[in-house]
Amino acid sequence: MAKRYQTQITATAEAEMYAAYQWIANEAPDSAQQWLMGLRDAISSLESFPERCPIAQENDLFDEEIRAHLYRTSSVYRILFTIQQDKVVVLWVRHDARDALKPYAGQ
Repeated sequence: MAKRYQTQITATAEAEMYAAYQWIANEAPDSAQQWLMGLRDAISSLESFPERCPIAQENDLFDEEIRAHLYRTSSVYRILFTIQQDKVVVLWVRHDARDALKPYAGQ
């Protein structure tokens, strides 16, 4: 049987998800709820075999391994996460058109 992981979404990732949802709701109100449900499904899919996702372009800037799962709708969102033992921690959810992350001061 394949290993199952718990998923945890950080406050930062939740805030980014909410901001994206609000933007979509302003632009295409009928699509916003469907987008959010699809994003949550994409995150849930990380419960099995999160290693299938490639190492993120930002990986070398951080102490922990950062992977990226792409959520594709009419545009692409990057779900950036790390694997900690039996847990997948979603760190950020970013539109693909945004600049790559940079480490925070002190990291």
